[in-house]
Amino acid sequence: VILGAPTLRLRGDYLAIVTLGFGEIVPIVARNANNITKGEQGLNAIDRPVLFGLEFGGNSVRWWYLLMVVGVVIIFMARRMRDSRLGRAWMAMREDEIAAASMGINLVRTKLLAFALGASFSGLAGVIFASRYSFANPSQFEFSTSVLLLSMVILGGLGNIWGVIVGGLLLGVFDRILAARITEWLENIAEITGLGFLSVDLTSYRFGIFGLTLVVMMLLRPEGILPSAQHRAELRSDTTEGDGMAGDTLYDARGTPA
Repeated sequence: VILGAPTLRLRGDYLAIVTLGFGEIVPIVARNANNITKGEQGLNAIDRPVLFGLEFGGNSVRWWYLLMVVGVVIIFMARRMRDSRLGRAWMAMREDEIAAASMGINLVRTKLLAFALGASFSGLAGVIFASRYSFANPSQFEFSTSVLLLSMVILGGLGNIWGVIVGGLLLGVFDRILAARITEWLENIAEITGLGFLSVDLTSYRFGIFGLTLVVMMLLRPEGILPSAQHRAELRSDTTEGDGMAGDTLYDARGTPA
């Protein structure tokens, strides 16, 4: 809420830029707040959670089940909020703030609730992350993390929860598994064939690959893999109108009798 308040008058790209700017400011503050965050050393020896007498410790399977449960709960909450009065207010404000305000929607309160709920989900994910590894450091939350999350949303499809999940799975699997595997395969092929240029570490270029993927998606399928029906219709209607106007003759109406 504190970070969201200064951005209430911003919309669209400007809001995204300022939000990303705050994403850079907060880690800098954390690195210098030694009395609170211990600076570059970070917070260590964070206790692992105990739920219903079940200790998680280093058991990856239990952590996986915990993430699945939390993910299902968040998806359920997001879907319920989308169909609620607050969710409809968010969608109305997204389309036209002036029209939303004329219908009695409190823009300031509605925007702050959006920031607060979004930050609460991110905070919950941060708590689970820190508890899993018993350590939290500002360097773990760099600008590249924000770029990766934004890429997941754009690739999956705006306005659709399932599209965001698909985008997250695709980029997550590539970032964590496929990039290293493909690098090993290329190194083996380069060693067998003697083609040294194939020996490329894709993990070092993964963000460039993400960027290229986004450019291709914006050109070929700007709505994403699984967009919402409304977002798909808006993009297609814009394309249809543009194509229809391309061949039309424009007449000069000056001097035309009333």
